[in-house]
Amino acid sequence: MSKKILITGMTGANVRGQMVKTGVYTQSHMYREGLKELGYEVKNEPPNENEIGAQAMDHDIFLIGLASVGSITAGWRIHLLALVGQLILDNKPIITFIDDWQFQGILPGLLNLQEEGKLERMFERDVKMGRIGYSFFADWETEIKIGLNYLCSKEHIMLSSIMDFGHSNDAYYELSENPIFLDVSCFQPIPDIPSDIKYKQWVIAGLADYTEYAQRLGCSWPVVHIGGKVDGKFKSQKETDAFLAYSKSKGMLIPTYKSSFTNWWRPRYLFARKYNNLIYAQPGSTGKYEVFNIPVEALEAMSGASLHQVVREQMKTLDDIVWPKDRFLTVLSEAIALVS
Repeated sequence: MSKKILITGMTGANVRGQMVKTGVYTQSHMYREGLKELGYEVKNEPPNENEIGAQAMDHDIFLIGLASVGSITAGWRIHLLALVGQLILDNKPIITFIDDWQFQGILPGLLNLQEEGKLERMFERDVKMGRIGYSFFADWETEIKIGLNYLCSKEHIMLSSIMDFGHSNDAYYELSENPIFLDVSCFQPIPDIPSDIKYKQWVIAGLADYTEYAQRLGCSWPVVHIGGKVDGKFKSQKETDAFLAYSKSKGMLIPTYKSSFTNWWRPRYLFARKYNNLIYAQPGSTGKYEVFNIPVEALEAMSGASLHQVVREQMKTLDDIVWPKDRFLTVLSEAIALVS
């Protein structure tokens, strides 16, 4: 009989294989597909207020998604701490993972909850928001604090999905003393979208205002922005909108992030690879691979043949960086074996 694995976490991104509003695939999808291929029985499910004990009992191994406890999206933060505490008491295998590009805020938020009264106040806020029943804390206080202390200890094995641009991975050790670095690209779904013509335009996707960013780059080609703010509010768009734009455009702009190099935005490189997009990323953000850092002005001034040559070099570089499926499955299998 195959072992049962539960993939769960604090947020919808941690739990769901695909986000409802945008259609974005999250890490939980990639890990689920990989684990299924390894022969495990896998379920994606949030920690259930009324089923914590049953969830701990009904599964053999647990992939626990972490996010910032201060995020408005972390609706299952208290539930998850209770589940982790129950798993520790039951001596069940735990592996954590992250799919939030702001991962460097996760541990400080957890440590903050260890201060006197902070955990209780967060629970009270969740009760007022209708996220959790009033009696839950009293019923699960011991498990919640055990789970919190365990995650703060940094002893958990953590899957850290990155693209290897030759950067230091030291930032991940701030969250776990036992990170396992791997590339989940092989299970990222990207549709085939034929396009007879690719327009001289750049595409940038993300929930921010990139107007000044494009101006600083000196873009003369039009910039198509997928997502962003409209009238001061975030406007999320379907992932299919981004795919369609990539398929019809020559270029893709990839901005730099202060936190670094998790899979949460890494698919942009995969999408560029799929749709044969010219890439511009800022110097320093792609490590030793300067082929992605040719100035926008120089790229736009190139002849068609020269531009195609740059794209070929960029795609060849990505082919060398992205892991093949067998390598990902081997490392994932080894991670599971460490806790089993």
